[in-house]
Amino acid sequence: MSTTPGRAPFWARLLFAVALCMPIIEVIVIVLVWHVIGWWTLLALAACFCLGLLVIQRASIGAAREMRSAMAERRPPAREVADAPQALVGGVLLLIPGFVTSLLGIILILPGSARSPGG
Repeated sequence: MSTTPGRAPFWARLLFAVALCMPIIEVIVIVLVWHVIGWWTLLALAACFCLGLLVIQRASIGAAREMRSAMAERRPPAREVADAPQALVGGVLLLIPGFVTSLLGIILILPGSARSPGG
């Protein structure tokens, strides 16, 4: 599947369109949640932010600890180091204010969301 010179592939254009629409979607969802739970919306957004900080901290500390341990034992790093990027992306998505990105971040940090070994 070839593209004409100077034109981005379909997936890149789709990703760009989603990135442009995401703030609008987030505002709409926040307003809808506000109508349902009121001021608790702010607390929910703050809780998502704090959870994101916690996830990023735990992922980075765990990966660093595992890396040091693997280097000391002269073995390849374990799965925790391999899963750290996924946890970091999930944490960053939780830091972004909004419920849609927070939901995506939570999906990424759930224990069963990482690829299984050999799969």
